[in-house]
Amino acid sequence: MRTRSAPVSPAVALNGIWALLLLADVAVSLAQAVLLVSKMTASITDEMLPAPTPPNEEARLAELNGLNLLDTPQEADFDQVTERLTRLDEKAESA
Repeated sequence: MRTRSAPVSPAVALNGIWALLLLADVAVSLAQAVLLVSKMTASITDEMLPAPTPPNEEARLAELNGLNLLDTPQEADFDQVTERLTRLDEKAESA
């Protein structure tokens, strides 16, 4: 036996239609975005190209060395995190 559902007000029906139209627009937009990305990535090669050397490279390296960030002592906490990430990465690659 089929039961009748309560009548839907025009406002509710219009909201539902509006939601469906928005969803359709999103789906079309997403499909267009995927298509555009696939066209852009078609020219990317598997080999990385070297970045050009900036004209201020010497000054940039001098500033970096002056910050004393390079060649700092090892940190046990940081080493532990990187070790765990390395093991996770190895497991992911072997799966």
